[in-house]
Amino acid sequence: MNRGYEGAFVEKELTKVDDKDREELLKVRGREKRLKRVPLVTTFLRGLPNISNIFCKHLMTLHASDRIKDAFLEPPLVAYR
Repeated sequence: MNRGYEGAFVEKELTKVDDKDREELLKVRGREKRLKRVPLVTTFLRGLPNISNIFCKHLMTLHASDRIKDAFLEPPLVAYR
């Protein structure tokens, strides 16, 4: 909530976490399929526009560049810290 998330959202996510089995979460898993995406990690700010939508809108422009198109085969996976 200190980072701007709504109280109801935080409560819903905490409920999801409480329902998880700790032993199951601690099991070692196999390697997950590697994404062909560039991770974009940024600090969450309520005033930021939806970065994922911006990339999707301009993906064809990124693909026009031989240097950039291989880095952006798919829109980036956006994660907020």
